[in-house]
Amino acid sequence: MKKIKHFLNVLEEKYLFRYGKRTWQAIAALAILSLAFAIIYFSINVVPTSREEVTISKMEFDKNKIDEDFDESNNVDDCTLADYNKTLDSLRKAMPKSEWIKLGDSAKVTRYREVERYHPYFGFYTDYEGYETKEYRKNYDAVPNILNDIWEYKSLDSSQFCDRIEVLRMVKEMVRHTKPEEATRMLREYYKNIVIYNNNLTFKNLKDVTAIFKKVEGKEPFFKDPYEEKDHWNEYRNYVDDFRRDSITQERVTSVNETIEAIQKKGKIKEKPNKHKIARMVLSSPMEDADIDKASTDFFASTDFTYTDKTVTQIFGKYHRLFFKKVKLAEKRKMERELEKEENALFSRDLAMYSFASIMAIATILLLFSIRTLIKERQS
Repeated sequence: MKKIKHFLNVLEEKYLFRYGKRTWQAIAALAILSLAFAIIYFSINVVPTSREEVTISKMEFDKNKIDEDFDESNNVDDCTLADYNKTLDSLRKAMPKSEWIKLGDSAKVTRYREVERYHPYFGFYTDYEGYETKEYRKNYDAVPNILNDIWEYKSLDSSQFCDRIEVLRMVKEMVRHTKPEEATRMLREYYKNIVIYNNNLTFKNLKDVTAIFKKVEGKEPFFKDPYEEKDHWNEYRNYVDDFRRDSITQERVTSVNETIEAIQKKGKIKEKPNKHKIARMVLSSPMEDADIDKASTDFFASTDFTYTDKTVTQIFGKYHRLFFKKVKLAEKRKMERELEKEENALFSRDLAMYSFASIMAIATILLLFSIRTLIKERQS
């Protein structure tokens, strides 16, 4: 018993009462400051948060995309009229056999007007008679007129230089794969619709399509007659549709190129249409970039799967579906583990809080007991 008392006395003298009065006062002051900070911080965070003022700038409206930083000062078009004219001149040089000057002319047309006539039996009646007049007829083959149709369809006014430049660059990228004699017809019948109805498509996407196509075919696409089944336009358009339907990242494009390289390295697949189908399966896959990259890499690196040139798309499609199904299962299991870990973390936090509170309570009791013992010893 004496040893226990001696131990407690030593504990009190060396640890509990080792520091002087000023030290404890300083600690108390810090505690008060901490409490004041906690009260102020709590008061700030319980005040209802006001919503930022919402306005839509012209650039946001034109681009059909909101500015997520709510800073309207940077909503300015960086492109100038000089930039636009330079890009337009570049397109004009790429279409040397297209019409750029004759935008229209007056032509004789037959019009009809109402006239009142009289018949002895029927009386007065209204009839129509034809007459010739001259009217201005727009030349629908003139490139400036086609471009004006695009600006009108896309609601691009004359001040939206960046958006117009993007369209011109897209048109030029497709035109450069076309015979100069066919450039106007292809622009009017095909390219025009591509840039009008695909708001998410960019010039960079078309460059990526060209690169993928070239990797499969060994040469860049060349468009002759889209009505022919084997014309490059038909396969090229399929890639464009994939980019149009989804926002495809550069990582996904890299996966497609790596898949094509793996196919060519293995040498089993000779038919180019099959290579295109596999490339598009990777490009349009609903899986995340890392997952589809692993799926295609594992499949073409493995020797476990047997396929021929005729069956490769079917076999890879089956592997792709199974891989995607297992990815979803893995995500589900991950979520279940995260929920379990979250519950365990909450339990651990509560246990730590209760344990700390118990320790503080016991320490307070021991401190009071020590003070009481010290007072008694001094009194005696």
